[in-house]
Amino acid sequence: MQQAKVSKKDKIIQRALEIVPGALTWLVLLSPITFGYFAPKVVIFLLSFFTFYWFYTVFMGLIHVFIGYNRYKKEISVDWFAKVKDLDFKKLKNRSTLPKSFDDLKHFVLVPIYSEPFEVLEENFKSIVNCNFDISKITLVYGIEELYADRVKADLKKIQKLHDKNNQIKIMTYIHPQGIPGEIMGVAGPNRDWAARHAVKELKSAGKDLNNYIFTTFDSDTQIHKEFFARLTYAYLTTENRKNKFYETCIHVFDNNTWRVPILNRVSSDSITIALMASWSVPGSPFNAQEMNTFSCYSVALKTLIKADFWDPAIGIDDSIFFVRALKALQGDFEGVPYYIPIYLDVAEGKDYIDSHKSLYKQQLRWGWGIVDFPILIKMYPNLKKADVFSKIAHLWVKLELFVILRTIGFMLAFGLLFLSLVNPEFGQMNYAYSIPKINSILLGITFGGFIPIFFIKQKLKRKPHPTWGLWQKILYFPLEYVMLYVSLLTFGFFPWIEAQTKMMFGKRYKSLYVTPKFR
Repeated sequence: MQQAKVSKKDKIIQRALEIVPGALTWLVLLSPITFGYFAPKVVIFLLSFFTFYWFYTVFMGLIHVFIGYNRYKKEISVDWFAKVKDLDFKKLKNRSTLPKSFDDLKHFVLVPIYSEPFEVLEENFKSIVNCNFDISKITLVYGIEELYADRVKADLKKIQKLHDKNNQIKIMTYIHPQGIPGEIMGVAGPNRDWAARHAVKELKSAGKDLNNYIFTTFDSDTQIHKEFFARLTYAYLTTENRKNKFYETCIHVFDNNTWRVPILNRVSSDSITIALMASWSVPGSPFNAQEMNTFSCYSVALKTLIKADFWDPAIGIDDSIFFVRALKALQGDFEGVPYYIPIYLDVAEGKDYIDSHKSLYKQQLRWGWGIVDFPILIKMYPNLKKADVFSKIAHLWVKLELFVILRTIGFMLAFGLLFLSLVNPEFGQMNYAYSIPKINSILLGITFGGFIPIFFIKQKLKRKPHPTWGLWQKILYFPLEYVMLYVSLLTFGFFPWIEAQTKMMFGKRYKSLYVTPKFR
């Protein structure tokens, strides 16, 4: 695809916006030093803000996790395929955007593959074949990297022969070539873009009605719950403005290899599980729908994917970039519809203990580069004619929260007062030097209690309890995991994210990004 020429003015705006996230992050991190002597009250204000923010986040998160868990328990107990078959298509809203009947409805499922072993691909395929849905309605599209194409194609043929002997699932495979000029290497975005564009072209040539397809993409290590496709179908069919929505499960459980990896790797992934469940389950909050971005596993009408012009291979970051592209294409009228049927994924893992931590760092660095959509989002604001001011603020807030507040909060709570005292020895003689630390300590201590029920809910979401642990080991594991949560905030939730923002701030570009390897 030919790229449009960029004016000098647009380049200046782009560079200015690329500086903003990193500049804000470093402004906060350096505030105990830069403001500590001349304006210590500014530092105290920031520290108090972070303390109350953390306190509020934990306890509101606890409420939302309880709500999400109750919805999860209800949804996994429902036969969603029966509910879908009971729907009367004639009574569904906005009929013009629907297939004529359930018989015409299809699923277009896209799975990018790098070099995953046979067992990973088999687990993914088996979970699809064994779902509570008519699998003959599923078209499974594989994007395969050229470097490993021969081995992967042979594995896929063997897997289908073993688990789908009647070839009920239609499989389409496309080889993503190496070294396409302008593409970012090592990420799924270009792979997804290549496979999806070619599959759509083939479906069109075959005379298929693209209006009949629900599009879904997830990673090759994803194992879906048996009710996944039925629940997704029900959500899609019963949503009125369905083509202006994306559909995403709130329950991402990193369970496939959870007891094989180091505790920091596990804590990092479990934090995502809880954060996603809590964010999607906010009762009655106006931020609920507006603030969520597409992540990992998401679905839209296939026509919406086409309207968004798929992904951008030159950027490579696929999850949040797709959301931004769809938001632009639909002029701001694009938001999420949550459901609570789980998917199961891999925790970042390496060949050994040290390599597993290296893998986690590189994965977090790749996620940290998700900040590249910040300039794109800001520049498109004037064209989001169907989005109100509050919705635009919500999108901006989510970016700042994820990439600035949550990246700096651990450092500020742990070291903010220490650096302030070193820079300004007179701070200890000030009236609030005694009260503020005590109040902050009390609030942080109280949050410990909030993590106890969250810990047990998180454990209940997992399919695989540790096979060898006794009662006391399980009891002692929680305090250790609580400590490791803060260690994670100060290490893997801090350094790689700061690295990405800092590099973007100084105008550096990534030419390739890390593909998290899978092991069995």
